[in-house]
Amino acid sequence: MKYVILEDNLGTEYPIIFPSAITHADMADYVKHLLRRTLNMETEVVSAGFCDITAHCHGESESLRVSSRPTDSLSLSFNDSISGTPIESLPDELVANMNRKLKGDKVCKEENRSEKT
Repeated sequence: MKYVILEDNLGTEYPIIFPSAITHADMADYVKHLLRRTLNMETEVVSAGFCDITAHCHGESESLRVSSRPTDSLSLSFNDSISGTPIESLPDELVANMNRKLKGDKVCKEENRSEKT
């Protein structure tokens, strides 16, 4: 499976998982057009890559020239429950619980913060 994550001008992320037969660029263009037409919303691609059934994300999209991010697994796994909230804004306890549920995914709030510095 593949995924792309789009972000609007308010910082809300929209993760999309789709079949490997579709290119990242085609899916991103389609969803961007759909959001623009139906919600008058402008978005940009912030990451893309590949994921497995447990939403473990890795790799990069050649067609979009963007890579997966350490926080993508959390975003895909918990997006409905955190509503696109940036991980660094979440309580430490919630992030720790989410990481435990992902078992073995080494994403953590500290890693995300260190990437931004």
